Amino acid sequence: MEFAVRMRTLRVAQGLMQAELGALTGVSQRIISLIETGKLLPAPELEQRLREALQWDKAVENALDIISPEKKGETCRGAARHEM
Repeated sequence: MEFAVRMRTLRVAQGLMQAELGALTGVSQRIISLIETGKLLPAPELEQRLREALQWDKAVENALDIISPEKKGETCRGAARHEM
């Protein structure tokens, strides 16, 4: 799971809007949107602020690896098809 997808997953799971995460990290909603769509990679300092705001540590990273469909070599659509 790439950085952008992980970040969005954690933000949504915590019930934060993009603007709220931006306010917590000192950037605009537009910057958060660009990062989440993979159009912008955050500078190391911003990445650290995002990780802190989202409580994104190694344990969370490991949990995201476990639930990631890419980890199993499937897409979400493919996984749904198998359950039918």
